[in-house]
Amino acid sequence: MKMKKSCDHPSVDKVVLTATVVGSLLSVYAVYVEYEASQNDSFEALCDISDEVSCSKVFTSEYGKIFSYLGIVPKDSVFDQPNALFGFVFYLAFLLLYLFLHHNDFGKLILLGMGVASMILSAYLSYILAEVLHDLCVVCLSTYICNFSLFVCSSILNAPKSSFVTASNSKKQKRK
Repeated sequence: MKMKKSCDHPSVDKVVLTATVVGSLLSVYAVYVEYEASQNDSFEALCDISDEVSCSKVFTSEYGKIFSYLGIVPKDSVFDQPNALFGFVFYLAFLLLYLFLHHNDFGKLILLGMGVASMILSAYLSYILAEVLHDLCVVCLSTYICNFSLFVCSSILNAPKSSFVTASNSKKQKRK
């Protein structure tokens, strides 16, 4: 899929595409692991390396459905879904918004808001992972990296163009 150049940094297109595709695939895998682990006590996921490095332990914990844990949605309601399902929707929405709206200021602000929200949630879930569950979830950490990448890209899209022009001009002048 060829994307139209978005800004002075063509690598932003590649990073957004890579982070959203990888994030989506990780989310689908996480939903699969959560479902299988909840249905089968003997299920062992590829990401279950040890007692301290276990993604299924994290996905099946009460924090695996963070919105009901926080009381944002009622437990066992139709909206009480695994974090990974919301993650999949997030990555798909980010990619679609990026493809169709990143050329206008409002679209850029929406992408920045999504990037900031994903970073806040990633930071909170990282804290829970390390301090509450005492676990290292490889899939979770990988999605946090995807979220950080999307946050950086949305920040670049919202940065004043003059800051990039000034930086590139100073590099050119140093070469002379």
